[in-house]
Amino acid sequence: MAGLRIFVSNRMEILADRLAETLSRAPDDPLAEEIIVVQSAGMQRWVSMSLAARNGICMNVRFPFPKAFLREILSSAGPAAAVDERLEPDVLAWRIHRILGRLDKRPVFAPVRDYLAADAGAVRRFELASHLAHLFDQYLVFRPDKVLQWEEGGPLPAAEACQAEIWRMLGKDCGGVSRHLPAARKEFVRRLREMSRAVPSGLPGRVCCSAFPICPASIWRSSTPRPALWRRTSSC
Repeated sequence: MAGLRIFVSNRMEILADRLAETLSRAPDDPLAEEIIVVQSAGMQRWVSMSLAARNGICMNVRFPFPKAFLREILSSAGPAAAVDERLEPDVLAWRIHRILGRLDKRPVFAPVRDYLAADAGAVRRFELASHLAHLFDQYLVFRPDKVLQWEEGGPLPAAEACQAEIWRMLGKDCGGVSRHLPAARKEFVRRLREMSRAVPSGLPGRVCCSAFPICPASIWRSSTPRPALWRRTSSC
């Protein structure tokens, strides 16, 4: 059945039962691989063993992590919906590190300049750049509205003003074009709504997410971007 189905339980074995039951129903394409999104390698191992115990076998199953899966889905809509790899945290940290080294005299940067003033060995600068890269990466997944608000400009709380300005400087560093997760998702949904109601070519026919204590809205909204198709099923 098409749509979004959510099973809720505080017992892992119940969730494994529901997952095995779902996968026991043959997909439209019998040769298509099953996709089960997990949040760790340990969970991948546990899920695969649980499915094998319940269904007798676990094969032709791929276990992507959430962010990698989301990037894969978005890129299927074309280059305009692909995520810029320069926004990956490891790369982003060095770009922020460069920006922190050339902050101007505007008052918005005063707290950062004061913090870095006693940074003789540039240790604080690197630590702050790494922390901001991780923070921005979390914003893109869990608070995309905040990032889009920063890019639109306008008044912001004092606690956000410095972060917002550094983010806008990162955008200029990319040539003024932002291809981050929220922007890519908007383009993906726009293109999908222009298509027919059938599943577009290249997208998986069925996707399962297993044992998510927290699931970002960007994951399930991109998996089922038409609210009319959503279906909620709860069990405990």
